[in-house]
Order: sequence, then C-alpha cells, then structure tokens
Amino acid sequence: MKPLLLIACMAPDRLMRVSMLAVSLGIEVKAVRESEWNQPLSALCGMASPLPQTQRAVISEEIMVMARFEDALVDRFLRQMRQSGLEPVRLKAVLTRYNQHWPLAHLALQLKKEAALMAGRNGK
Repeated sequence: MKPLLLIACMAPDRLMRVSMLAVSLGIEVKAVRESEWNQPLSALCGMASPLPQTQRAVISEEIMVMARFEDALVDRFLRQMRQSGLEPVRLKAVLTRYNQHWPLAHLALQLKKEAALMAGRNGK
C-alpha cells in the first residue's frame, strides 16, 4: 500500500501546496473532514470500518498523520517541506500500532499537550 498523509484543519491553499509536494513523492493525501475527526486513525487510513458518530469533535489547529511511511520517507518529506518554504506543521505524528485506534481529535489533543510540555522545558 502507498504511504498516506492524513491532513486536517489546513487552509485550502496550503493544503494544495502540501498535497502537491506529497504526491510528487508518491504519497497519497487524504484531507480529513470535520465530520471524520472522531474516527479512529485506522478507519481514516482504510484499515478498519468507520464507527458511528455520536458527538462532535474539535481540532483547533492543523494536524498531519503519516501512515505507512518508511523512516527515510518521513525525513525526506519533512525536509522537502522546509526546502520548499512551507511553514512546518506543529502537530504531526506517524501512525503506529499504539495510536491507530485513537480518534484523530484525541491524537491532536495529545500532541498539543506534548508540544506545550516541550515548550515549557525549552523555556527554562
């Protein structure tokens, strides 16, 4: 299966630029709609069936999840984003067996908490 990049909360013009870069590297891109934010990552990646939605999810900033990426592709993709002048995405993760069952909104919340912790440590 091809590498897959899940993206949510990204402005349309930026989404187009990131998508063009990803596709040039052989990466499939899925823009995750707000109605899908409570779906497990595995369902968003086509590895499981979607779950019925009972509540609305909130994601307040852009997020990227890299699924089926080899380590070298992660490095290459992020390096080419920087080289092409694209602002980095603060909330980003690689799909793992540990996070694949998490809803995208939950992953975003965990990444925000982790970023805040790291910012606090770096500020001391």
